[in-house]
Amino acid sequence: MKKIKILHIITGLNTGGAEGVLLRNLKLMDSNTFAHYVLCLTNKGPVASEIEALGIPVHSLGIRRDGLPSPGTLLRLLTHPSYKKADIVQTWMYHADLVGGIAAKLKSNAKVVWNIRQSTLSNKHSKKLTIFTAWSCALLSKIIPTKIICGSYAAKGAHINMGYVDTKFEIIPNGFDFEHFRPDKTARARLQEELGLPDDAIIVGNVARLDPQKDHQTLLSAAKTICQQNEKVHFVLYGDKVNPDHPFFAEKLSSPSLKGRCHLLGMRSDMTSIYPAFDFLVLCSAYGEGAPNVIGEGMASGVPCIATDVGDSFRMIGETGKTIPPSNPEALSSAVLEFCQMPHSERTILGEKARQQIIERFPIDTMVRQYENLYRQIVR
Repeated sequence: MKKIKILHIITGLNTGGAEGVLLRNLKLMDSNTFAHYVLCLTNKGPVASEIEALGIPVHSLGIRRDGLPSPGTLLRLLTHPSYKKADIVQTWMYHADLVGGIAAKLKSNAKVVWNIRQSTLSNKHSKKLTIFTAWSCALLSKIIPTKIICGSYAAKGAHINMGYVDTKFEIIPNGFDFEHFRPDKTARARLQEELGLPDDAIIVGNVARLDPQKDHQTLLSAAKTICQQNEKVHFVLYGDKVNPDHPFFAEKLSSPSLKGRCHLLGMRSDMTSIYPAFDFLVLCSAYGEGAPNVIGEGMASGVPCIATDVGDSFRMIGETGKTIPPSNPEALSSAVLEFCQMPHSERTILGEKARQQIIERFPIDTMVRQYENLYRQIVR
């Protein structure tokens, strides 16, 4: 049987939500039915190595991120030989949707599928180039994509409001590997030893890159209040640029109430052994989330979550944790202090319910099968 050839075009391959979904699909899709090729518009990142280890070719155009999109980008795509092989061109994120989709229409007979991970954009914080690209995609959504995949209901609603063609949307929720992310009773002791935390510490985790969308400003503002009211609380933060030398954090952590109580550990590759060490996880995004991978990974690890009501966070968490309004330090402080006052056994029960909810509602196999079925349908 002839394989269905899929060219994936993605803006970059650093660690992130879209990159993670792409990698999980490439690992688990039926290799007897599908053949994959990956084209990265910018330079290769760490995810590229993992894809290449699967035997899947990854090509990079090496275009600067702040140079997208442009006629030069389109020309380089048009002259790339990957299009000749494709039955489907699957693009990931706005810039790839725009230039990858246009190039596919001009260069090949392949069907184009867009993939949108974000929900809302911020007029204040989102890059003007990103906003322009998203609105351009809205205008072209009538003629370029056959289908538009969203990972969340919030993303679909936000983009229909922008003018994207509503009949082309397919919602495929993120799926999570609950064998990979799972409870680990030894994780807490390891993290306590690494950071020198006391045995009775309450560990509040946050996993997010430094970006206005993730709203570390609100997190650290609330952390001041929390640390003043509960001497057992320690905040442990992970993510790109989340380190004590960064000017943003250097200024914030000069507060006496946060000294020794807020630990910044940057990027880590061992998150499967980090999540289970948390008493609970906090994600306080201000806008833009679709269905946050961090929440799904934390819940799969048996950790209850507090998150702002952005994107599909409430759909994911439900009654196993708590959702609060965004950009509201008082609401975040109140929620964290409430969780701190819970008996450990009660938080453990919430974590068990959270894991069960991910297993029942967001299994990785279901996500992969939905992608496979959609691709088959498009080719037929």
